[in-house]
Amino acid sequence: AYDWGAFLGLQGLMAARGRTRQLASLVDSFATAGPGMARALFFLDALAGLPLDSEATGVAQFLRGAFGDSLDGLGDSENAARTRWMAGTWYAAQGDVARTAARAAALARQARAQPSRAVGLYARALAAHLALLRGDSAGALGALRGLVPNGSREILSYDLGEPLPVERLRLAQLALQRGEPEEALRVAAVFDHPQPIIFLPFVPASLELRARAAQALGRGGLASEYRDRLRRLAAADPVR
Repeated sequence: AYDWGAFLGLQGLMAARGRTRQLASLVDSFATAGPGMARALFFLDALAGLPLDSEATGVAQFLRGAFGDSLDGLGDSENAARTRWMAGTWYAAQGDVARTAARAAALARQARAQPSRAVGLYARALAAHLALLRGDSAGALGALRGLVPNGSREILSYDLGEPLPVERLRLAQLALQRGEPEEALRVAAVFDHPQPIIFLPFVPASLELRARAAQALGRGGLASEYRDRLRRLAAADPVR
């Protein structure tokens, strides 16, 4: 548990500082020495805006080969649901309607057959991505607003999915696109929370979004503060 927590923190810092090469090396070495599914972090790091699509593609291909195209071989555990959510959100970002829909359907079936707070949360989250992918931005916006993580403090601090980093960023992006910069600013501010360790890779994207939202609100000073934070983050000493 200590190794896993330290690994998540270190890779998150590397992601936040844009140290992509170091991050990929760390994830590969950790996955080789221990839990191979650590490579699923490439999905989330790519969704946070890092140039890791080729690594995420490799993980997606491995999952299809090992567990079937609909990932049925993963079983029905909460960990399986989280993996379906991670893969599904990445496929949604790639514009792959068919594979996103397949994983959303699998999650919906799992949620019906196995009442579970976490599984239901992942199923609703991926359904929101699918709605957005199909052009229903209003429906997706409502669904994303309705997602409320309600796990324990420990889960929300260290879990990869339940803090819903991808959905929070998408909600802020949608709000800004629809001319609601105040909501975008409020939603994206959550990434400054110090506890969910999976928020770290998403900090740069949230800062850039907040700078644009502040500018749209006529708050140039605040926008400059966010851009200055971005510059200082990128210029920070390398993580060793």
